[in-house]
Amino acid sequence: MTKSKGTKRRIRVRTDDFVDELGAHGWAKRNQPRHGMSVGYWYQLARSQNYRCAITDAPILFHSKYARTMKKGDTVHPLYAAVERTDGDGKNEGHRLVCYAIHEATAALPRDLLLELRRTRAWVALVRAWRAQAATGSLDRQPFDRLVPPRKS
Repeated sequence: MTKSKGTKRRIRVRTDDFVDELGAHGWAKRNQPRHGMSVGYWYQLARSQNYRCAITDAPILFHSKYARTMKKGDTVHPLYAAVERTDGDGKNEGHRLVCYAIHEATAALPRDLLLELRRTRAWVALVRAWRAQAATGSLDRQPFDRLVPPRKS
């Protein structure tokens, strides 16, 4: 007796330099309740930035496996998408997507200090190193953590 098994369809997420449109759409659906914007808004924002960080131009990770998982004790991947508010009105605009670790490192800085910091050679070197590490295609967290150490909470 032979049991016929239905063919299982597996959706494989294909990435080219981390670009993950399916992951970005899932991220938009998960992110929408937190910030109150529509799924379409977040997905369009990711697409408009070409799935890259607004600060470093490094590719951003959107897949939920790179988000924090308390059960496993993992931390958020340094390249995972984070929302940063800009000078928009906060209702229909005023957001951009950045790498999680860069956002954590700069979020507490006053705007004028951050603008001044971004003009320094050290900042330019950090962004260049960050982008180069992302370009290797490696998802290893340690090289990123050496560039911008994670915050201890």
